[in-house]
Amino acid sequence: MSGYHSGSWSQVDMQRALQESMETSSLRLGTPLTTQTLREMGIYFEWQDPGSDTCGQNALNNLCQRPMFSIEELQQAEASHSQATEGGSFAQIPSLNEVPSGFFDVEALKIAAAAKDLEIVDVEPVPEYRSSRCFAFAEASQGSLDGSFLLGFLVYDRQPGQMHYYALRRHHNLPGMWLKLDSQLPTTAETARNALLRDAEIWEIYTQSKALFSSWLLRWYPVVFRPGAVREVSKVMERRGYGISAARAKRVLMESGWLVSAAALAGVLGMGALWPEQE
Repeated sequence: MSGYHSGSWSQVDMQRALQESMETSSLRLGTPLTTQTLREMGIYFEWQDPGSDTCGQNALNNLCQRPMFSIEELQQAEASHSQATEGGSFAQIPSLNEVPSGFFDVEALKIAAAAKDLEIVDVEPVPEYRSSRCFAFAEASQGSLDGSFLLGFLVYDRQPGQMHYYALRRHHNLPGMWLKLDSQLPTTAETARNALLRDAEIWEIYTQSKALFSSWLLRWYPVVFRPGAVREVSKVMERRGYGISAARAKRVLMESGWLVSAAALAGVLGMGALWPEQE
């Protein structure tokens, strides 16, 4: 496993990559990115050691663009999830030697993320992307004052025999662009698993996976930075002439499933908890 932070692409390099993506879209989606290219772009990337099952950890860290989660933290979250599943506070917490050291339950990932002020949001895997809350999250981040509250999507492929996590990360410097970051390194005969993607290509990937979404064999989980979402709701309300406390904004976000656009609307409708800004 390793991470990269150095280097950056010039505008010429980026335009060349985008042009290549458009010219070859009929053959593949996005511009394939090797680990070397990711390094040159300044993208943090973790890959799995051969034979390991650390994709959950790698996907979360790739979404965060830093080594935010350790195996030990995820094991502790897995132990907490196991305790809750087997009897709540009356059940004994398993020792770390008794829990997985690799492939983690998505509920354990949610617990670990919550400890870092991140929300892995459950959304129903509907086949039509425009009806999906995933699309609503992406649209809210695109149309926001600061879309950085949405890191991207934690993708969980639940197909038997190939269960795997990877990340679809919003590009932090290029609006409308995404990064597919898959910790499984390709074999020499495979095209690079990682890619630079445009918005339209993200939803084409979703559309191509309709059958998997319909059978719940594929899940996309929006990953929200909670303080960023709270700030965004506060900014939206201030722009409309109303003040809202951070505690109130967080409560409305929780009630709205952490979707900023829905929370802002709920804030407007809940006028009794708001007050017009004083001149």
